[in-house]
Amino acid sequence: MAQRRAAAESARHQRLLEGKAQAEGGSARTSLLILVSVFTIAAFLMFLVYKNFPQLSEEEGKCIKIPRDMDDAKALGKVLSKYKDTFYVQCSGLGASFCYMLSYLVGRPVVYKYLTEKAVKWSEQVERHREHLINYIIFLRITPFLPNWFINITSPVINVPLKVFFIGTFLGVAPPSFVAIKAGTTLYQLTTAGEAVSWNSLFVLMILAILSILPALFQKKLKQKFE
Repeated sequence: MAQRRAAAESARHQRLLEGKAQAEGGSARTSLLILVSVFTIAAFLMFLVYKNFPQLSEEEGKCIKIPRDMDDAKALGKVLSKYKDTFYVQCSGLGASFCYMLSYLVGRPVVYKYLTEKAVKWSEQVERHREHLINYIIFLRITPFLPNWFINITSPVINVPLKVFFIGTFLGVAPPSFVAIKAGTTLYQLTTAGEAVSWNSLFVLMILAILSILPALFQKKLKQKFE
């Protein structure tokens, strides 16, 4: 079993090196141009979405802008909260999965040329945890060991299946997102005019703050466990 894993890792490293050699031929530049084009098109589509927002009152329309201070953020949240029940999607893992597919199509030369060493190291970790890969992806999403952008663009290169990637991302992003949303909601309640500051709200904020820093506090122990 160990020999089979070693052979698989060796073959994977060989493919990465071959890909790097191919990238040096200019395909990395082509991939970057494609990525810039995709980004430009996506930005245009987002503009179209903005132009086709649901009908808003004149007062609500003034709140749809990039917030510059806490008051702007509150006003924007108040307007958008009216549409969360009607216009909603389950998209925790969709954005990362789109990034995965984009990297799968045109990102390999970029990864091979600029991130070869890091990709090789993570490939070794993925092979080591191949039998329980979903758990490993969830672990990486919750903890700060690897940047999310790096996981998104290198996963297809080192053959992490899209299904495993999506499930691991969906489940791994949920806990920190819940903590952030709950903390934001509690802070909003505390800072809204007329809301009394309660010990219950302060206690909730304290618990959420502790939960948010736990991965960083136990980073070394968790890393040793998964290595």
